[in-house]
Amino acid sequence: MMRYSWNNGNKINVIFYLTISSVTAYPFVESGVNMLFELLAKLLPSFNIVISKAQSSLLSIFSVSLLFKIIDWSFDKYLWKNKYLLKILDMHDFSGKWQGMLQSSYNEVMEIPVILEIEQTWRTINCRCEFPNTNSTSVADMVQIDTSDMQSPVLKFTYKNQSRAMSTALQFHVGYNELRLVDGKLKGFYFTNREQPTKGNMLLSKVSE
Repeated sequence: MMRYSWNNGNKINVIFYLTISSVTAYPFVESGVNMLFELLAKLLPSFNIVISKAQSSLLSIFSVSLLFKIIDWSFDKYLWKNKYLLKILDMHDFSGKWQGMLQSSYNEVMEIPVILEIEQTWRTINCRCEFPNTNSTSVADMVQIDTSDMQSPVLKFTYKNQSRAMSTALQFHVGYNELRLVDGKLKGFYFTNREQPTKGNMLLSKVSE
């Protein structure tokens, strides 16, 4: 997983709001913890000493900074994917498994099956392309998400491709992909730096989250 760039300043705003949320929520969380331990003390009076020590230990390590880390982690992994938050943040979640075909200038008649797997959090992303017919894999090197048009966000990434086929003359190359989300499908182009540069088009459909 790597950090990705994005043409929007909302990432900075999110840190600010998460900090405010942590500071605001802390007194209520602390009060809730105290109420919980008070209830346990009433229900289990014979364990009052143990409960009291556990309460003191928990409150001694619990702080606004720890609460921020918990909220920040939850937001980074899960909360940002909420469809309402995505609209507010002007962000798109590309996560999932995408399958489709690639048409290359190397052989314009032949279509090559492609499997693109994307793992994405609020801060990081991983894009991995498998080409079963050519026994090769492409892994994203640098990634940018363009949401200037939220109706059709764009995923852009440079990649490194490693071929496992011994018969291939050039087993390693780098290239660039640009894929736009149109009607629920990723549609775009790529080009490579092979000895004889190639380019082509891709059309992918999402098959799983």
